[in-house]
Amino acid sequence: MFEKFQTAVRNAYLDLKNEGHLHFDRVYPSPGELRSWCLKRYLENLNHDDEKVFIDFFNSGKSSKDLSVLIEKFDLDKLKPLRSFINGDTKKRPDENIVKLLAILIDFKPRPYKAYHWGEHVYPGDLNEGEENSLASGSDSDSSSAEWPSTDGAEKEDGTLKAIEQAEVENKEYKEDTLEAIEIKGRSKHNKLLYAGVGVVIVTVLFAVYNIFTPADCMCWNGERYVGIDCQDKDQPYQVIGLDKSKLVHFQKITRTDTLNHEDVGKVWYSKINNEVEFFTYPGHHPVEYGRSLKAATEHIIDKYAGRRATDE
Repeated sequence: MFEKFQTAVRNAYLDLKNEGHLHFDRVYPSPGELRSWCLKRYLENLNHDDEKVFIDFFNSGKSSKDLSVLIEKFDLDKLKPLRSFINGDTKKRPDENIVKLLAILIDFKPRPYKAYHWGEHVYPGDLNEGEENSLASGSDSDSSSAEWPSTDGAEKEDGTLKAIEQAEVENKEYKEDTLEAIEIKGRSKHNKLLYAGVGVVIVTVLFAVYNIFTPADCMCWNGERYVGIDCQDKDQPYQVIGLDKSKLVHFQKITRTDTLNHEDVGKVWYSKINNEVEFFTYPGHHPVEYGRSLKAATEHIIDKYAGRRATDE
């Protein structure tokens, strides 16, 4: 069952790659780019199921440190199996957490993996066959023809989409049946639920009143880093935003770009706006140009805009 989910996830990645929806400069991401991608997705407020996958993958030692710090310092060699799965470099079945992690990175649906989504449907193709379909090569390998009937790429893709659609329909029916059972059971507990609802309303009102009269912690960019301020402070030159402890501690502008070298590839991020390149110590968005995302610095970017070249200019 899980093999079908695994193949579907990788095929979905290949579709995104071929449609140009991924931001990598190369055909397949490097371990450094994968680490930056993971950190960026983790900071996007994942749901409980997704966060558990991140904890299992990046915090297997049960460290007490902030998970974002662990991801930022994560050993790049440990991300090579994820890159091998994406590349299709190995026939060995990848660890389930690697497949689930890629599903989160590309926002694959349906997830998390549930056996009843995939239990009764044949999902055509192995890992390498998924890449052939995505690249529309139209060629058949000897090994794949031994396992699956010979069909063209369009028929396989149509079968794949129907399998996913059928799984989603069954998932919807399962949820509707569950909700109906809960509703029937809930009628016998109407009074208890009514009292509980009144209690929730009271707590919500008290919480809202508390937040109105108690300003939340905020922060603001000072030109080089974020600093904590009062949310009611109107004298700041840049936009006042909600407090993000990770950014407050780790996000800084690198003013000495001449100190950067190839060891910083994948460890620093940059923006290029109006031909001006700036380097930062943390991923996310530009602190002033709020709609611009930062990119992981490559060797080419560091060679062209930092290091000794920065000193010469």
